[in-house]
Amino acid sequence: TAEEALKDKEALRESVYGFIDGLVGVWAQTASDEHPLAYALQIAVAQEFGLTEEYKALLERMQRIRGASSLITQTAFLYNTLKPILHKYVRVVYDETQKFLKETGLKGLYLIRGVGLDRSARFQLSSDEFKLINAPFHPASSWSLDYWEAEGFAKHMEYKYGLVPALYVIRLPKEAFHLILSTALTG
Repeated sequence: TAEEALKDKEALRESVYGFIDGLVGVWAQTASDEHPLAYALQIAVAQEFGLTEEYKALLERMQRIRGASSLITQTAFLYNTLKPILHKYVRVVYDETQKFLKETGLKGLYLIRGVGLDRSARFQLSSDEFKLINAPFHPASSWSLDYWEAEGFAKHMEYKYGLVPALYVIRLPKEAFHLILSTALTG
């Protein structure tokens, strides 16, 4: 029973740790990739932080995925079943991250993200210039401090899916650190 489980504090602690470790593991592995728990986390992020437009865009992208019906059903089940835990998890990760960022004393960050774009994007891009574009990201998308990591991911998207490799680079001033959900050290 739940009452008996709560009496064994060590077993409960191990179970909770294992579950949270699983959430971190999924998040480290992918922010989507047709993984229902990753999408449930994305929904939790969107809902927790009031990202209405990103939430709508996420649902639209999910509907275009091959096997969308099954993915949506599994994601809805996980989100609805784990909703309070997922929300608490993303909020705690965010709070820990914000505390960490304040303590670093950083004044800004340069972040880079490797992506694969649809072939039609090739005509909009030039390797000779930087261009401001509106990028279709999830409510939470991974960025890196490491150029080679981002470039490797972009090339992987080209190799695996035949997409056009591209790199997004942003300078994030300290005043925008509130937009950072987590770091490799905090979640």
